[in-house]
Amino acid sequence: EVDPRRIEMAASKAIEHYRAAYHCSRENGFMFSSSELMLATFSAELSMKALIYKSGQKFKKHRLKELLHKLEPSFRNEVEGVLRSEWSDYDIQLSNADNSYVTWRYIFEEEKPTEVNHNFVMRLAELCCLIIKREFQIEEYIVENDEKRINPLPLIKK
Repeated sequence: EVDPRRIEMAASKAIEHYRAAYHCSRENGFMFSSSELMLATFSAELSMKALIYKSGQKFKKHRLKELLHKLEPSFRNEVEGVLRSEWSDYDIQLSNADNSYVTWRYIFEEEKPTEVNHNFVMRLAELCCLIIKREFQIEEYIVENDEKRINPLPLIKK
């Protein structure tokens, strides 16, 4: 059994890495492509692992396709339903993104060009984090001018 504190840590780190990926993204006015991809892919991975751990299973791989298939059907269907409605070539997009965390950490070692849709990976991470926030009841707050308010997850546009 996975320690509940580790599960909660994976969930909160998933959101943290999504926010960092968003900060590096074109959506936020920047273009740090390898950083954005690594952070977004890692966010999606941590989100899915937190959900898998919460269901009582363990999983130690990085591949997004395998992680998606280990999710409870309701979560998998929620993520796939949205992504399939937004990308007619969903299966190709997922295959291209499947091992991006490892690939983009070591992109300088790649012998052939890799093709990954940044928006697809960011959207996957976003959807996973929205599920994490809901399932783990995570609310983030920010204090401005001595007032505490909810800090919503930044959303991307397809």
